[in-house]
Amino acid sequence: MKSTIILILLLSSVSFAQKLEPGLWKTKSVLVLNGLPLPPAEGEECISASQTKNVKETIVKELKKNDCKLDNWNLKGENLQASLSCKKNELNAKGTLRGKVTPKSYDLNGEAEGTYNVIPSQATLRLTGQWTRVCKK
Repeated sequence: MKSTIILILLLSSVSFAQKLEPGLWKTKSVLVLNGLPLPPAEGEECISASQTKNVKETIVKELKKNDCKLDNWNLKGENLQASLSCKKNELNAKGTLRGKVTPKSYDLNGEAEGTYNVIPSQATLRLTGQWTRVCKK
């Protein structure tokens, strides 16, 4: 379960569109695990222009760190649909992520199913991000 939470928090802090506005982003993730809502995670992060160039590649690289892979990525206009899978020691899960992405915001919903320590687990996730301002140097 800890690995799942780390992965979800990781995804909530990474930008999802190829053409996001560089600057300070305010993010929030809300996770419900096996029907129990966990405290929301909120944060702010400065995203540089170089980080917005190839976001799919950045996500793939970060997922590998957690023994996860991107199985599918489909961004058409403002609509994102993606799927991923993770297999690491006691964690084995598959999930989807979909929603709307604009240069200054994203609103994504996800579901994942799998096992943690052989215990069946289900999670739902909502990720939101909002560009707030240019970052101070």
